[in-house]
Amino acid sequence: MNKIIVGAVFAVAALFTACETTSSSDSTTSNLASCDIKVGLEIHSCVESENTAYINSQCADANAEATQAGEGTAVIGTKCPAGAKKTCEVTQKGVTATVYLYDNLTAMANCDGIELD
Repeated sequence: MNKIIVGAVFAVAALFTACETTSSSDSTTSNLASCDIKVGLEIHSCVESENTAYINSQCADANAEATQAGEGTAVIGTKCPAGAKKTCEVTQKGVTATVYLYDNLTAMANCDGIELD
């Protein structure tokens, strides 16, 4: 079930592209990208990573699936919204991401069972 939930998360994530922001307090660049994903009426998750290439790739794939399915929204950003019921730090295949789970269904997922692709 965890694969299905995360699959749904990435299925809509494709509407996003990575963002790059520059901090006003210094001249360093932050490459944090986020995909805020809502599927149907109940599933809401968000994924953040400094690996913008990964976010771009996953979001492109998810956009194709979301367009075909005709449901869900995804909003690009540089930070996931507050209020997550559960937060998971996931590192797989050299990619580190933070997955925020906002609804009761996805919050039941075991962090160890979340797959990034």
